[in-house]
Amino acid sequence: MRLKKHPHCLNCGFKVDDFNYCPECGQPNTDRKLTLWQFIRDFFDDYFTFDSRFFHSVGPLIVRPGHLTREYLDGRRFRYILPLRLYLFTTFLFFFVLAIQAKIGTDRTYDQVKPKISAAARDSIATILEQHQGEIPPALSSYILTSLDEAQKETAAYDSSNTRIMYQDGKKSDNRIIQMIDKKARFLMSKGKEGGRMFGSEVVRQIPKIMFLLLPVFALILKLLYVRRKYLFVEHLIFALHIHTLVFLLVLIAILIPKWYVVLPMILLVFIQLFRALRSVYRQSIPKTFAKMILLTNIYGFALMVATGLLALLALAMV
Repeated sequence: MRLKKHPHCLNCGFKVDDFNYCPECGQPNTDRKLTLWQFIRDFFDDYFTFDSRFFHSVGPLIVRPGHLTREYLDGRRFRYILPLRLYLFTTFLFFFVLAIQAKIGTDRTYDQVKPKISAAARDSIATILEQHQGEIPPALSSYILTSLDEAQKETAAYDSSNTRIMYQDGKKSDNRIIQMIDKKARFLMSKGKEGGRMFGSEVVRQIPKIMFLLLPVFALILKLLYVRRKYLFVEHLIFALHIHTLVFLLVLIAILIPKWYVVLPMILLVFIQLFRALRSVYRQSIPKTFAKMILLTNIYGFALMVATGLLALLALAMV
């Protein structure tokens, strides 16, 4: 590319003389006005730089778990995306797909369980059956009326007045948090399908916050398990970012192809790759690594259970 050069960098002011690029900040040395072609080129240069670094990072992350963390800790970082940026990009993609799937799933669920008949329709059908008693067999009339009554029970189940959190004494709780949960639950149930969609959307919206808060918890567990290895907390945090990114990618595959022959291998692969990553980064024997992986998954599993409860409460509070 031939440039019309400027004696000083237009970006940082550094004296560039006859250089094609500024030694200080790397910007091309040109004083020409920005053209549409240059604008498009700048965009795609940045895009494909990100694209190449993304695939340079994702490949080792999936195929050689732990290698990316090891490279980063050893200082070989330029060709890879920063751990936090890779995590944020992957989680954005993951939760975008999850939000779509949750919406589709909510629609299907409520379409299946939604009551199929109103009270007025039930009374109209009952009246018609009474008017034609001699023409319709009694057994058939009885069967139709029983089916209608069952449908009415399903309808009643969706009435917000029937949706209350009851306790051993049969009275409502005086606890404000419980009252809030009860109020929000009745509100959502009164909305029917729309209420389910609202709660599902809010859960999906809050999951990234909860998972981001769990990252330092995961790193702290690693710090305790490898306390003699003299790793800094931030180094455990880098491992946590990489392993969570890997898990999101594997689970994303299972979400996109929700077949048992895909889901089960992906779940198994999560544990296999976690074991390989721990071995690669912390470099301990197979028995020690396996024992620490069991401890890690159990402790972190408990943290996930607590986080799930907090997630449900947070989603209810934010609806």
